[in-house]
Parts: sequence; structure tokens; C-alpha cells
Amino acid sequence: MSARRKLPSESIMAGWVENGMTHEEIAKRIADEIGEPVSRTSVSGALSRAGYTKRLRYDDYIPWSPVALKHNSAYQITMLRIGARLNADHESAGKVNAGEKKRFNKWKKELEDKGLVVHYDYNTPEGFFYVPRRAQDTGLVRSPDLIAKAG
Repeated sequence: MSARRKLPSESIMAGWVENGMTHEEIAKRIADEIGEPVSRTSVSGALSRAGYTKRLRYDDYIPWSPVALKHNSAYQITMLRIGARLNADHESAGKVNAGEKKRFNKWKKELEDKGLVVHYDYNTPEGFFYVPRRAQDTGLVRSPDLIAKAG
């Protein structure tokens, strides 16, 4: 026997998005209606699979591929994801809360003031490092392409 479907149809949820509801608000509405918890991630996944959301690309902020699973929750990558959402012409830019925005802006200013960028090395326990900015570094990260050329 299959599990009972918790989420309404994708078209109903898409209508809610078009009416300005966030994925979090949709999850809460569904949970209130069915009396069971529903995660924002479930709502986002369903809408994404149905083609109702644009997938945010982090390539400009996180140019390293792959990033090891053990490094995926490091502070630096979290800050870079927030920066990508803030910079995007994308619905997720509105999903950055005030605290995250303040924390990102403080982190970014500190990097700029100290003349640093983020460097990533897959093969190290730490993964992410702060390194001095070079003339060819752009943005907040040291590009993997620049590392290969500087080799």
C-alpha cells in the first residue's frame, strides 16, 4: 500500500506561489490543513520537479566542483550561498532573512577590509581557507582556473 499523498497538486501550489506565498508559507498552510508537518524542502522539491521554480546556480560564488560532502556545511560555503541568493535575480533572493543578510554583509566587508578571498581544496580536512587577494581574483573566491594557471 502506498503512502497517502501529503502535498496538493503542483498546480495548486504553483498558484499559491503566483499569489506571493513563500515555500515556507505553503508548507505551513499544508501542515495546518492536513494536521501533519510538511517541510519547506518538500514543497520546494515538488515545485522544482514540476518546473515551477528556477533553479539557482551558485557557479559564480561556488566555482569548485565537486565540493566534498564533509565540507558542504562549512561557514564559508554557507556565506557564499547566501551571497548567491542575494545577488540572484531569483525568487530565492527574497528568502534570505535579515539576520543572514546582516551576517553575510559583515563577513564580506571583513574579507574586503583584510584583502582576502576564499580558497577551496577538496583534498584537505578543512576544505576552505582564506588567502590573500591577487589582482586577478574577482569576487569573493579564488577561481579554480586561476590556480591551475598559476600552478
